[in-house]
Amino acid sequence: MSEEQFTFKAEINELMNMIIHNFYSNKDIFLRELISNASDAINKLKYDSLQNISLLGDYYDFVIRIRADKESNQIIIEDTGIGMDKNDLINNLGTIAKSGTKDFMRKISGSDSSDKSTNSNLIGQFGVGFYSAYLIANTVRVITRKAGSDEIYGWESSGNGSFSLIQLDPSQTDIIRGTRIYLDIKTDSSEYFETDKITEIIKKHSSYINYPILLHSFKSREVEDDSVEEQVVQSVQSEQLVQSEQLVQSEQLVQSEQLVQSEQLVQSEQLVQSEQLEQVKLQQTKVEDVVDSDDEKEQEQEQELESEPLAKSTKKMKTIQEESWDKINSEPLWTKSNSEITPEEYENFYKSLTGDWDKHLTLKHFKAEGNVEFSSILFIPSRAPMDLFEKKQKNNIKLYVKKVLITDECKDLCPDWLNFVSGIVDSSDLPLNASRELLQQSKILKQISKHLVKKSIEMIEELASSGSENEDKYKSFYQNFDKNIKLGIHEESSQREKLVEFLRYTTSKGEFVSFAQYKERMGEGQPGIYFITGESIKTLENSPFVDKIKKRNWEIIYMSDPIDEYIVQHLSKYQDVKLINVSKDDLEIPVDVNEVEDSTKLSETETTKLCERIKSILTDRIDQVKVSNKVESQPAIIVNPMGMSANMERIMKAQALSNKNPMMMGMFNKKSMEINPSHPIMKKLFESLDDSTQSESITELVEIIYSSAMLSCGYQVDDINEYLKKVYSYMG
Repeated sequence: MSEEQFTFKAEINELMNMIIHNFYSNKDIFLRELISNASDAINKLKYDSLQNISLLGDYYDFVIRIRADKESNQIIIEDTGIGMDKNDLINNLGTIAKSGTKDFMRKISGSDSSDKSTNSNLIGQFGVGFYSAYLIANTVRVITRKAGSDEIYGWESSGNGSFSLIQLDPSQTDIIRGTRIYLDIKTDSSEYFETDKITEIIKKHSSYINYPILLHSFKSREVEDDSVEEQVVQSVQSEQLVQSEQLVQSEQLVQSEQLVQSEQLVQSEQLVQSEQLEQVKLQQTKVEDVVDSDDEKEQEQEQELESEPLAKSTKKMKTIQEESWDKINSEPLWTKSNSEITPEEYENFYKSLTGDWDKHLTLKHFKAEGNVEFSSILFIPSRAPMDLFEKKQKNNIKLYVKKVLITDECKDLCPDWLNFVSGIVDSSDLPLNASRELLQQSKILKQISKHLVKKSIEMIEELASSGSENEDKYKSFYQNFDKNIKLGIHEESSQREKLVEFLRYTTSKGEFVSFAQYKERMGEGQPGIYFITGESIKTLENSPFVDKIKKRNWEIIYMSDPIDEYIVQHLSKYQDVKLINVSKDDLEIPVDVNEVEDSTKLSETETTKLCERIKSILTDRIDQVKVSNKVESQPAIIVNPMGMSANMERIMKAQALSNKNPMMMGMFNKKSMEINPSHPIMKKLFESLDDSTQSESITELVEIIYSSAMLSCGYQVDDINEYLKKVYSYMG
């Protein structure tokens, strides 16, 4: 059959240009697209063969083969799928789709819509994956044989507006069934000839395709060089033959010498007849025999020693290249049931997925059914990475559609507070755009996200459940990911009640205490759950705000994490018990009827006079001065009537991009001073009020009391050195 020429429709050329410059952000995608098409072709054959088994012929293997041939500048991708006939080639590779090409191009280019989001509605409607081959290829050639047919066709195009079609003689190709694609690689894409590069792409995007993906490679192996060994053996045999001849000649010479010696000995026997001479003769003969015997043994040993290294040196090695077809992909673990998977398999899958060398802490393997169907495996790591809140990638969950990786950076798949959870999601329901790189906003995605949040919370619940083994695991989890839980409380209002149950704090009565445990042991008459925020546990334990609460033997929660300041703004109560910040200005502590009142404390009139004098000295630094019912051990405390704690003020001032506008600074400056009328310093200060000679000393003492109260309550003083000078001066 002669070659036929066909012309692409005009808009196909525009599509080619868009594919290269717009659709795909990464050239690696070509391999994912062509492998996915090959998998689809095999799926179609398996489906059709259910009704017509003869389509399979005598070849029942379903495989995808990839070969990179640098010498011929080609990459070859072959499948044993359904294949194509002439009409299939024209319809499938010569046009985009049958649903209106011009309308498709108009929607893609956005010519009739200013809203670019409408482009996302085109997901899955058009099979443009094949054309991604032109990202790396100058020319694409296709040889295909449809299952059940004897006809073989070739298709070829350089993407320049036309393609050729020809029927091939079966003797011209060894294709049994399916499609073989030849890619003539561009000069700037030579890295795709490396098997390591191809393996990397397959493992990232197509590692879990249903059918074996076989990659051709050459492997080096060392073997014994038989030709060299034969030459060495012949050389050794020649040397041994020479040595043998020399040995025979030596023996003959010895025999002749012995004969001469024998004749001489006979003559000497005739001349000398004495017995003594005969005995001497016999002794010499024995000695000569022994010497000869020893000499022969030494010669044999020397020959053996000389032959050993020769024998060893005969084995020489050579390197040979062997062809190999290696399976690159593996069976997706999430398609199996939990009972079929061993802990070791889960562990190996987790390590390959994340690159972590430690074992995971816990996992959840599930399949969602109903309005949306997908399979998933989620892992919680045993430790937090160093860049947990600094990395650009917001989550570690990879999204697959029909076992093909679509993205590992889907921001909407999981909320930020769950960025420590790793895993996969595989769905068949998600719509994709033409390039399959961009996932569209859809109700399905939101439903998947809800499922993932729910299952992640279930994992944490299982860790937090009672039991010594789980308690140790949960302590490890909480030490690594407590900030994530708190961030979830701050951001995830729908899950706030559940997440609160996971919080653990150090309190005045213990460590790692939950709100539920606190509530169980609340004291009689205690109005709520008392807490205080600050920079460290040690600072909070010695804070003047906790004196009265401790005296009543009520438990106080110490919150020393900066994020605690934000979450308590969303936690007004736990179940039916309100949360009370002991450092707030409006704190009311119930009167203890059993407490004996201090008879020596200043009266109301005296405290009023003292408060007025202190206010006159501190002027605009203090909004008001009043008597406190909170403080026990110190002469005074500082509170902010605007509701901002000292810890929150410190955090906001420490922010690099904090907004120092007048309104914010006004909130910082609005402070009140509460004095303790029972403290000896306050009594001494009152006694000095009417002494005009003590005026300067009173001012100095008030300044010291104010700055000391600021520091003890967690605030910062404007000039610490000035404060120290006043202290030293007063002490002197």
